[in-house]
Amino acid sequence: MPSRLVRFVDLTRCLLLLTLALPACGCGMGAGYRQNQIGKRQFDAGDYTAARRSFERAMINHPYNSDYAYNVAAAMERQGDSLAAEQMYEHALTIDPSHQPSYRAMANLLVEEGRSDEAHELITAWTEAQPQNPETRIEMAWLQQRTAEDFGMDDDQGDAYAERPEHRTRWIRWASRIASRVAMDGQRASMVSRRSIAASR
Repeated sequence: MPSRLVRFVDLTRCLLLLTLALPACGCGMGAGYRQNQIGKRQFDAGDYTAARRSFERAMINHPYNSDYAYNVAAAMERQGDSLAAEQMYEHALTIDPSHQPSYRAMANLLVEEGRSDEAHELITAWTEAQPQNPETRIEMAWLQQRTAEDFGMDDDQGDAYAERPEHRTRWIRWASRIASRVAMDGQRASMVSRRSIAASR
C-alpha cells in the first residue's frame, strides 16, 4: 500500500512539473510533435523508459493533448507501473472525455488486473454519459468479447453490477464528470430525442 501511495505522489509531481515547465519551454506544438514521434520510435523498439521520457516532454509542450497523455500512460503500463498508467489514462480522459483509445486501454488494464467488473463499469459509465456516441457501443461489444462474458448492453447491466456498489459509485461519479464536459452534446442529443418522440406520435 505505501508503494502505491508513493507512485501516486510521484505521478502528481510529474503532472505538476509538466504544468510548471510549460511557460518556460516556449517550444510550441512543433517540439511536442517531434518528441512524440521520437517516443513512438522508442516505444516500437521496446525502450519504454526512453519512450516515457519523450512522451512526457511532448506533454510539456502540449499538456492538453489527450494522445500525448495516452502515450505516456501506455509507456508506464509497459514499464509495469499499472497504477500510474491507470491514473494517466484517467488524465487523458479528463482532457478529452471522448478519447476512445484511453477507454479501451484502461478497460484492458483493469481486465488484466482481474478487475473485469470495474472495466464494465467504466465503459457503462461512458455509455451513459455519451449515449449518442457510437464508439461507446463498439467498446462495450469489444469488452464483452474480451472478457468472454454475456452481459446485456442495456437493462441487464444494472443487475449485473449491482453486487459491487462501491465500483458502481466510483464510475457513476466518473460518468458525472464526463457528462459535465459534454453538456452541450447532451443537450443536442436530448433535442433530437424529443423530436423523435414527437414524430412517432
